[in-house]
This record gives sequence, structure tokens and C-alpha cells, in this order.
Amino acid sequence: DPNDAPVFTNMDDIIQSIHHGCQYSYDVNWNDPDGDGVTCVIDESIAWLNVNSYGQFSGTPAESDIGSSGDVLLTITDDRPNVPLSENFSFTISVDQNDAPQFENSETVDTTATVGEEYSFQFGIDDANDDDFVFTVEDPRPSWLNYNASNYTIYGTPPDSTHIGANGVTVKAEDCGTSTSFDFSIEVSE
Repeated sequence: DPNDAPVFTNMDDIIQSIHHGCQYSYDVNWNDPDGDGVTCVIDESIAWLNVNSYGQFSGTPAESDIGSSGDVLLTITDDRPNVPLSENFSFTISVDQNDAPQFENSETVDTTATVGEEYSFQFGIDDANDDDFVFTVEDPRPSWLNYNASNYTIYGTPPDSTHIGANGVTVKAEDCGTSTSFDFSIEVSE
């Protein structure tokens, strides 16, 4: 039977750009049409990148890596005696600036609340890199204040006069490697 070379099966989606501070993770997959065993050799010199012979890549570039790029060459070879065949794949990984998510309407936050009445405010948040981010309210926070992480809203009802006065709040938006916090106070009155 003729020997067929092993093939990479998921290189169309290989990650070639990463923001600093974000976790890089990718598992390269391959198979051999003949069912032969396959070994992988990876040639790269990217200091922040960890690789193994199973084609697993991981690492987190630092701020000092912004603007850098590195080449990766993968070679898979089958174990057919006397006539082994190989397949190569090369790509480049570059590191760019990760911008923190920004609160767009922090200057208009409602800073007053009334005992027994519901308080609610929705933040506008934007990430210049279009990264996914998580919205939270940091502890300690007023016991009466809740938040909705999916629509960036804080809400709640001060139940009694024990909450009258300044109630400190810290909201935070965090992407894969950077974060922005905003501190303000909600003044509760009767």
C-alpha cells in the first residue's frame, strides 16, 4: 500500500495574534490517513510561549512583549518504516496592545438613593479591542446593592435608616488581561 502523509486537521483557526496579558491557548490536531503513529516536532523561540510534543500551546505575553512576533514551524512525521512522510506548517504569533475596558458614562452616575425606594443605574462599557469582559461590583459593597453582570446594571433598595449617608461603591470591568475600576459614593437619605 502507498504511504500517505499525516495531515493537520485544525490549522484554519490557529491563533496568530494575542493581546498582552491575555492567555494564549491552542491545541494543534493531526491524524494519519493510514493509521500510522505520528510524532510532532515544534521549532519556535517565543520566550513567553510554552509548547509540548502533543501540539499544545499556552502562555501569557507581558507588556514588554507588545510589538513582538515570532515564527513557529510544526513538522509531523509518520512512523512508516523505511518510507516515513512528513507535513510542515508554519505561522507567526504577534503580540499587540491590550486596552482596558472603559466606562463611558461614569460622569453621569446617579449618586443619590432614598430609603425604601429602588435605586438603579446602567453603565455603558466599551472595549477598544472588542474583547469579552466581566462586569462586577467589588466587595465590600452596600448590603442592599446588587448588580447584573450581563447588562452592567447596579440596583437595590436601601431598606432602612441604618444605610443613611455615604455608601461606597467600586465597579470594575475586566477583560483577559487588563481592568478598569471606578469608585463613587451613593448618598442615601430618607
